[in-house]
This record gives sequence, structure tokens and C-alpha cells, in this order.
Amino acid sequence: MASSPNLRPSPAPPHSPVCSIISRSASPHAAELVQLLDHLNSFCVLDTKSPGNAVVAASKDIHSAGGRGEKFPLNINVLEEEPCPVVSGYDENGNDVSYLIIATRLITATSGECHLLLTTLLDITDFLYAATLEDLELRKSPKACEAEHGILPSINSRVNRSAAEVINASPNLPDQSQENEVHRSQTPMGIGPSQTTEQLLSEFSAELLYIYKDIFILARSPQDRTVYKISHVSRSLHAEGEYIRSHLKHTRAEKMKLLSENLGKNTQFDMVVNWGDHGIEKRLYCVPIYCCESWDWVCTMTDVDVPYLWRRSRI
Repeated sequence: MASSPNLRPSPAPPHSPVCSIISRSASPHAAELVQLLDHLNSFCVLDTKSPGNAVVAASKDIHSAGGRGEKFPLNINVLEEEPCPVVSGYDENGNDVSYLIIATRLITATSGECHLLLTTLLDITDFLYAATLEDLELRKSPKACEAEHGILPSINSRVNRSAAEVINASPNLPDQSQENEVHRSQTPMGIGPSQTTEQLLSEFSAELLYIYKDIFILARSPQDRTVYKISHVSRSLHAEGEYIRSHLKHTRAEKMKLLSENLGKNTQFDMVVNWGDHGIEKRLYCVPIYCCESWDWVCTMTDVDVPYLWRRSRI
């Protein structure tokens, strides 16, 4: 794949912990750690029915590097069996990096067909480096960090280290059994001295999957290029059906006007909208996704109490 980031299909990547349970951890640490990542920056849409699972649309960095139409370098079966594996890769400077990949099945809104897969690449190199060092320190001196203080401040201070410092830092993570239940965890999972890197990554991954579960594609109408329609939705949104019945009908007119204006630009944006049958407040994040000479939008919605994903002013 000629695009950036570059992924290595071999040697076999380490397995991440349980990631198929789409739940939200009650731990504030996992929620805050999510903010350390560069969200919705690198992603591509794969056609799983094409030879080699070709890339049919992509984020700006991958599209600009000529990634469209190329074969995806990872085994698609790995993504099917384990929706958020941790894999090895390298950046444009040749530094080793680690990516967590979130795989989201996209269902065609009109027909219900399901042959597209959105793969989101999240650089977790610095996160793994910080978590691994913290884990080693806690194992050496468990009394050095009391439960009430947690480990977040130390991880935050270390996350600014460069990717060049984290070569071979990612741990080998054990396989665990998977489930298919979609729920919010009711049991708080605090991070204390006994917290391991694997456990932290499991909590962290669960929070990420919860954040990325309500994804849809806004595509330009072939009849009117100024009109966008929901063309594909995640399984979560498809199961609820509100994208058909109500979607944004409870959002105020001035917000809809602002949404329309933002869709006319070629830059990411976010705003609070009212979604679904009951007009529940959600924060909507939209990022351009490029296909041929045009662009559509990848959008995800989060609860308003979820930590803000982008480091910019809110609308």
C-alpha cells in the first residue's frame, strides 16, 4: 500500500484484548486517554467483495498518496474476527509505530447489503510506550502509586515522547474469548497499582469502540451534487433504524443551516445536534472521505458527555 501510514502484514501482529464488546467503560482514565489520539485522521473504506479487498475511498492522507484501488495489506479475516487488532507499521521517516485498527462494517442504507468495511487507523505508539513504562514501575514499586491517584498524570506526561523512542515497545497481548453483546458496562474499572498494560489497553479499546459505533457515510446525491444523503450506516445505527425514521428532524433550523454550510467546505467539523426519535443531544463529527475527484463525509456521533475528540474550539 503506497499510502501513509504504512503497515506491515508480517511478522504476525500481536493480538489486542477483547474488543468485540461495544461497551463504555466507567473508568474516567480510559475516557481521558482517548483524547490523546489523533482521531478520524487516517482511514479507508474497503470493498470486501473485490479481489484483495481494494480501497474504494480514503482519508486525505491515504487518498493523496494514491491509496485508492490498492489492495489492503492486512488479512481481512483478522479484522473480521477481531475488530480492533494492534499491528506494526512505520511512519514516513522509517520509525516503528503501532496502530490500533477499528473495523466497522458499513451497511447500505437502501438495500441492507454489507460489503464495505471502514478501517480506522489510530497511532497508539506513544500510548503503549507510556503505559508499558508505567506498568513496569508499578510492578517494581506498587506503593509508588496509590489507587486514588491513578496513572493518568504520568501517562499524560510521557505521551509527548517521539515515535522514535518507542521501537519494540508494544507488548505481546494474549488472546481472550469474545462476545457479541452490545452494552454499556455498569461496573467501574479503576486503574490502580495492579493495573497491567493489557488491562489498560482493553479498557481503552472498549471506550474507542463505543465512540466509533455510531458511524455513517454522507454521500452526495447523483441527481443534485449539493444534496447529501445517508448512504451507509454502522450495524449499531442500522439496528436502531432512527437514521430512516427521524435522524436530525429535531435539530433546530439554525443548526441545520450551519450543518449545510459546513458540508459545503472541504474541512472537518463538529457540532451538537439532536438525533433520533427523541431528539437526544449528540456531538456529530464529520471528516471528508475522498473517492475519485469528489468527496463525501464520514460521520460519527458520540454522547455529549464523552470527552471531546479534537483539539479545537467547539461549535
